[in-house]
Amino acid sequence: MAAIASCTLMMKVFDWLRLFEQTAFYILLVEETMRDVSSFLILLTTALMMFGVPMVMLNLNRLEDNSVVDEPFGFWGINMLLNQYLLALGEFSYDNFANEPQSYMCYMFFVFATFITQIAMLNMLIAIMGDTFERVIESRDVNATKTKLELMSDLV
Repeated sequence: MAAIASCTLMMKVFDWLRLFEQTAFYILLVEETMRDVSSFLILLTTALMMFGVPMVMLNLNRLEDNSVVDEPFGFWGINMLLNQYLLALGEFSYDNFANEPQSYMCYMFFVFATFITQIAMLNMLIAIMGDTFERVIESRDVNATKTKLELMSDLV
């Protein structure tokens, strides 16, 4: 309960930082970025599942000590998404791929997943964020006035 309360308090600090002109711009930039990235997250989740589901299927033919997908949670879907998310971030382990059934398929899915998620999808995310930054920086003065008016409206 304390962790949730402290997280909520820090979120409120973000809201209060809109009072200052220097930080208000960045708070708006974060909000706009989250709004622009929201539809992209559907594509990213689908890409993670595109390679995660086959890896879970290949994991079914393996013993527990040579598993391809780690199982920190009790549900295969969450384990799959966590495994592919870590792979997209560059945290991966391919030690258990060799000397097991369908090892060549594990390597093939691993290579495709790293290319699609690490290179293609994350570069698309960077491009979306750059586009958002450019759009917000163009109307910086208007957004500053808009933010001040929204704060005044909240206080009334």
